Amino acid sequence: LVFFIVFLFLILSFYYTYTLKPIYQSNGIIMVNPDQKSMSMLNMNIGKNSNYIDNEIRILKSRTTSDLVVKRLLESDQKNSLYLFNTKRYKSPKIRHVITLGLLDKFDKSKEISSQISDSLFKEYSDKLRKSIKVSNYRNTDAIIISVQSYCPDEASLLTNLVIDEYKKRDLSWVVGEMTHLKGFLIEQI
Repeated sequence: LVFFIVFLFLILSFYYTYTLKPIYQSNGIIMVNPDQKSMSMLNMNIGKNSNYIDNEIRILKSRTTSDLVVKRLLESDQKNSLYLFNTKRYKSPKIRHVITLGLLDKFDKSKEISSQISDSLFKEYSDKLRKSIKVSNYRNTDAIIISVQSYCPDEASLLTNLVIDEYKKRDLSWVVGEMTHLKGFLIEQI
């Protein structure tokens, strides 16, 4: 009886291990510079102890950031070869195909995205991306770690790089906008 139970668990664990799709994770690190945010003359270091790292983490996890990444992906040539959009079909190893008799992969449908998609589909893609993003930081540092998971290592890397790129673009536009407003304010005072 003990041998049968051990054998059954061995078979079940073997089946479970080989039927799961592997999930790859790509990591990126951003160094956040608090001095850039506090250089504003209007700020004057009031609330100096505010937690700027938490703010940046929230921005990276925000829907706006994921919307910008999805929009950029939809405009790219890669839109029809991504697991994120269900446009890439999973190529299973032979052993998985044999163990499942091909049934698991038979229902795995891939599609092609047209030039225009509905708002609900866009929201679905954005939510799916946000769920695959994990953001954290090293204790007592200005480093933020961005991790994105996907069924393909290249896609995970692409998504991580795009999240970081869109974050840098937004951050730069905020700094430029702040300087423009500061310049206008100073011109009015003169």
